[in-house]
Amino acid sequence: MLLWIDWLAAFLHRSKRTALLLVAVNLLPLVLVFAGLWDLQRVMLLYWLENGVIGIYNVVRILSARETFFLIWLLIALFFTVHYGMFFLGHGVFLMGMLKLLVDMGNLTSLWTSLPSGIGPMVLLLFVSHGYSTAWHYFHEGESQTANTGQLMMRPYARVVILHITYWERVLRRWR
Repeated sequence: MLLWIDWLAAFLHRSKRTALLLVAVNLLPLVLVFAGLWDLQRVMLLYWLENGVIGIYNVVRILSARETFFLIWLLIALFFTVHYGMFFLGHGVFLMGMLKLLVDMGNLTSLWTSLPSGIGPMVLLLFVSHGYSTAWHYFHEGESQTANTGQLMMRPYARVVILHITYWERVLRRWR
């Protein structure tokens, strides 16, 4: 599957490979929708889970930022983990209610086993693609040397806002 990405990336600058991989992995759910194999429920759930993956990699970025003193970035990483984690889980509760997924939120094993089929492998693909992007851009190309922890903390929230807008648009459409 990734062979065509490498072929296409050979024509592009090396750092564009990460963008191609992220685009390809994010287009796969849309292909599944157009093929009639997935519905909006699965796509929204997948992109919500992707926000969790992005949050994990953001903590890695914050912890490896060279901008501040050790204790400061450790506190920033802890604050981000708690704040973004609560924001992410709160959004998940609303999303699960909208999607009518009955999940025991206190049991992660139950959460994983009650996901619709096909979500697990897609989350793994997203985890790998975001990991590759983080490794390449942040560590290999040196973004960690100039990273601003304040900007790093705010980056993932924009993605969650997009899911919020999609959620409320669906809710308002039902009320009409």
